[in-house]
Amino acid sequence: MSFSVSLSLLLAFGLSGTTDRPFASLSPNPIVTLAQGASEDDARGDRLLEQGRQQFKNSQFREAAATWERALSVYRAEGDRRGELQAVGFLGMIYPYFGEYRKALEFAERQLALARELGDRQGESNAWGNFSVIYIYLGDFPRAIEVSEKLLELSRELDDRAGERSAIGNLGLIYLSRSQYGKAIEYIHKSLEMSREDGNKLNQSNGLGNLGVAYRAIGNYDRAIEYTEAQLEIAREIGNRQQEANALGNLGIIYIYKQQYNSAIEYNERQLAIAREIGDPRGAKNALGNIGIVDFLREDYGGAIARFNEVLSLTRQIGDRAGEANSLGNLAQAHLRSANYSEATNYAREQLALVRELGDRRAEANALMSLGGALLYDGRSQEAIPLLRQGIEVFESLVPGVSNENKITLLDTFGDSYDLLQQALVLVGRAEEALEVSERGRARAFVELLAQRRNPNSTAEIELDPPTIADITQVARDRQATLVEYSIVDAGLLIWVVTPEGNVHLRTVKFSPEQLQNLAEQGRVSAAGGVILNENEIAFANAVRGTRAALNFNQSAAQEQANAVEEIEEEREKLKELYNLLIKPIEDLLPDNPDARIVFIPDASLFLVPFPALIDDRDRYLIERYTLLSAPSIQVLQLTERRSPPSSSESGEGEFLVVGNPKMPPVYSLERNQLEPLRALPYAQAEAIEIAKIVKTLALVGEKATEALLKQRMTQARVIHLATHGLIDDRHAMDSAIAVTPDSDNDGLLTAEEIFELDLKADLVVLSACETGLGEITGDGVVGLSRSFLSAGSRSVLVSLWSVRDDSTAFLMREFYREFDRTGDKAHALRQAMLVTMDREQYAHPFHWAAFTLIGAAD
Repeated sequence: MSFSVSLSLLLAFGLSGTTDRPFASLSPNPIVTLAQGASEDDARGDRLLEQGRQQFKNSQFREAAATWERALSVYRAEGDRRGELQAVGFLGMIYPYFGEYRKALEFAERQLALARELGDRQGESNAWGNFSVIYIYLGDFPRAIEVSEKLLELSRELDDRAGERSAIGNLGLIYLSRSQYGKAIEYIHKSLEMSREDGNKLNQSNGLGNLGVAYRAIGNYDRAIEYTEAQLEIAREIGNRQQEANALGNLGIIYIYKQQYNSAIEYNERQLAIAREIGDPRGAKNALGNIGIVDFLREDYGGAIARFNEVLSLTRQIGDRAGEANSLGNLAQAHLRSANYSEATNYAREQLALVRELGDRRAEANALMSLGGALLYDGRSQEAIPLLRQGIEVFESLVPGVSNENKITLLDTFGDSYDLLQQALVLVGRAEEALEVSERGRARAFVELLAQRRNPNSTAEIELDPPTIADITQVARDRQATLVEYSIVDAGLLIWVVTPEGNVHLRTVKFSPEQLQNLAEQGRVSAAGGVILNENEIAFANAVRGTRAALNFNQSAAQEQANAVEEIEEEREKLKELYNLLIKPIEDLLPDNPDARIVFIPDASLFLVPFPALIDDRDRYLIERYTLLSAPSIQVLQLTERRSPPSSSESGEGEFLVVGNPKMPPVYSLERNQLEPLRALPYAQAEAIEIAKIVKTLALVGEKATEALLKQRMTQARVIHLATHGLIDDRHAMDSAIAVTPDSDNDGLLTAEEIFELDLKADLVVLSACETGLGEITGDGVVGLSRSFLSAGSRSVLVSLWSVRDDSTAFLMREFYREFDRTGDKAHALRQAMLVTMDREQYAHPFHWAAFTLIGAAD
């Protein structure tokens, strides 16, 4: 049994720098000034207060607490109420470090009472700051919000910039803890900027660390590392051991998400050593818990259970309720992997009750998924279904207000909920409901984005109802197309076929361990945005990877026919293997008419499958039998086709925009460590000129194809053809770019982000460039150039999955436009172009024609 689970279920709870308000109250100079004529005891109390402040600065937290306790005794003995106010304020600030939250609350309550008794408004503000920190640590977020807002209001009234910054930062942490990521990042950024303006290094370290936590929470690990390493640098610069430990621990957590376990262990052990050195039990608990997580991920479940039980006991001793909830969830997962379903269920139920009490919605979604998964694998599918549905509903309530980029990574993190519910529904014979769930979790961010762009007059964020089976079957009827949707789950491969008549069929493909072992060539776990893939996701990723590598073979070797026969036969076997996995189980449901359209809706690495090149039992390529296109989801297909093709009058001047071989911009060469222009593409220029003749326009080539001109012309064109280099950034998908001619205001790299901001009226965009169909593969589909053009308004995009020689690309594109000009049917034109190209002896190999795929509207 393999349970596909997001790592966010497992990581020990720990926010970086949640105590930054008390830090801000400690200035480099002595806090108290000895009054003229003060008694010797008063002076001794003041000296103790200052001594504790210095110990705190040196991360000697236990020593500082003891010194401030002595100062408090001195002040009380002397009846010095103002001295007592300062001492209890420091003690209320420091005891959360030791997990002694109730003691901290007692001091904060005394601090607030004294401040009000003395009419000390600044002292009252400081007290609210301590309450804010304590309630964050306790996981009591409603109270934390209440006192933080009081702190913000009073700080602004007193013109106390430090208090205001602290309140804003703490509100950011509270929103982060409640999974309101958009508001969290906004508040933490604002707090960081205020710290930079004030020049306070400690507060800058806190803000950077908290941004690292925020970006980690939404799965943006590169940004998380960037911010956390900046936090570590400042912590070492100012000699703050607590901050250093926080940063090391958070880096360890990020590397767990990135599945770089040796690095994770190294950082967490360094955190543990510092935490023990400075007497920080909370930091020690987090480090121990995260080391246990690595045991879990390495399948040492006995070791993980022992470690998690140790952490659970510690969280209960120190009253850390949020940490207790995470420990319960970790134990549920470890017992689940050990097939101890009864124990797993008990721990998950206990976790669910606690997180609901704490009001942590993200943890509630996780707990519901964990409990539903345990029941599912215990053979109790009917009990699992309502819990998994609740988990999805809770998770979806977290999405509004999050930016599109961060929404994608957040959706990836919780994708397992949809997969588990699909499996449960299939097991009880509710296949149509399972298809609804598959669509509900597929390309959700993209669907919402398209809907928003299609309603430009709406200022509010559009919330779409989940698709029903009636919606799905209507799409097939309206388009008279066969829809084939794939879903890779732990139980195998689910394949739905929706016929043009509206009939829905489900076929399942299961794998034996031997088949999985043969396919899984690259190891058990694939790096996929912090998600542990199930074995079938890994198997398909490796099968697709092997097939694509075989197709993108060495051309000079292939031309030597005598040496290439064995290699070509191996490639054909890989294409047949994928056919048997993906098409054979459903071939009886597919149409007989080669002009009938089939729309593939892939999943995960299946987005990169060259479907036209798959070979059947009679040695026929799939494109010889069917007209093919694809879409990230049925809903995306519906939204792209819903928009009518623009008329000539709508598109205005320049109905066709054809660009080829622009004057290439310089890009950075790692090999030569300098900027160098991209190589010219003479066949692309010839391609553009010939296509322009077919569609009766003039091609923009060389220096004429400037970025500024193209941005202006693209918004008016009905068909856009770009024959140039495509630069794909798999890590930062929106930095992927099309190479065009630089101008005075532009660098010649038309990025996916810049394309996204355009308002296109295009019916078709053709990216006749290298690997333009690639990008970052997410649960939302492939994020890159194709997605940006569709989001900007294009009804369809024609892209390539690998680098094709520019001579064969030019030949195929000429054939495509001749047929498209004759029929106006994009899917039909692409099929005919592929058939004509493969008939040419020099282009017979699928390398030359199978890379191209049409996404979106067919005509």
